[in-house]
Amino acid sequence: MNNCLPFTKYEFLNKKYETEQSVQRMLFTDMEIELPHTYLEKVDKSTMLNSIEARVPFLDNELVSYVRGLPATFKVNKNEKV
Repeated sequence: MNNCLPFTKYEFLNKKYETEQSVQRMLFTDMEIELPHTYLEKVDKSTMLNSIEARVPFLDNELVSYVRGLPATFKVNKNEKV
């Protein structure tokens, strides 16, 4: 996967999840790109800088697997997050 082009990773993940509904595909893609490379990284850097220990309780593997398996209608309803 070439990181030179800005949308390469999105295109790769879109193909990876092509069998999923469009809402699920977008959520899974954001989970793999935005979560680790934006949100978790910022929390990690800011807490380490200030010698604070932080935990991310909702990223338990079993919980994430369960929520990923839920239908899109449980997550988004009429273009609003549920």
